[in-house]
Amino acid sequence: MQCRRPGSVDTDPAVVVSGGVARTASNFFRPIATGAPSVPTKSFHRTDRVSAQLRRELGTLVREAVSEHGLPSVSVSDVEVTRDMAHAKVFVTALQSERADEAMKGLKAVAYEIRFRLARAVKLRHVPELHFHYDDSVDRGERIDNLLRDVGESSAD
Repeated sequence: MQCRRPGSVDTDPAVVVSGGVARTASNFFRPIATGAPSVPTKSFHRTDRVSAQLRRELGTLVREAVSEHGLPSVSVSDVEVTRDMAHAKVFVTALQSERADEAMKGLKAVAYEIRFRLARAVKLRHVPELHFHYDDSVDRGERIDNLLRDVGESSAD
């Protein structure tokens, strides 16, 4: 039996050994199956990248707007951008939960100004319209923590 080397020609001139795989004229241009599953080249979408960039920029811009307009202090917790990138939900948490309504009214009032500053800070053809929403997950987590602490104290008695 004759040993074939990659690139060598077998006795049949139509058979070429390429990388240890025999290639004939009928399957020459088909891709060689390696056995490994195909891996997608992009693991996340453009909206995810834009959301992350907007979250970074809006964190700074919202902090500046809060100090300029005397609003209760808030921080940007998340940004969700629609697929057409026309709208962005900006989720904010208030450090003083009792003043959250006041902070939300103030942010909605200065949303146009924040969007204008955001347009100067990012390289996007169209900057999404900003919709501010209060993120109460921190408040809910704190409430659950207090309930668990109360249950732990009452069971210890």
